[in-house]
Amino acid sequence: MAGVGSKKTQFKDQGLGVGDRKPLSFQIPDPYDQILRSLPNRSAKIREWVIAGMLQEGLAQQD
Repeated sequence: MAGVGSKKTQFKDQGLGVGDRKPLSFQIPDPYDQILRSLPNRSAKIREWVIAGMLQEGLAQQD
């Protein structure tokens, strides 16, 4: 049965340390939107880029 396995794990914590915070959402112009949507690991990549940007700009410190 398609989708049964994903329903069991869809909302489970993936161990990424994100907890139960509300997700951030934003709009991004084309063609960037198309590129992001084409990534198979879109959430992980966006998370990685945001953290790298915060570190680069001195807004956060690496653990």
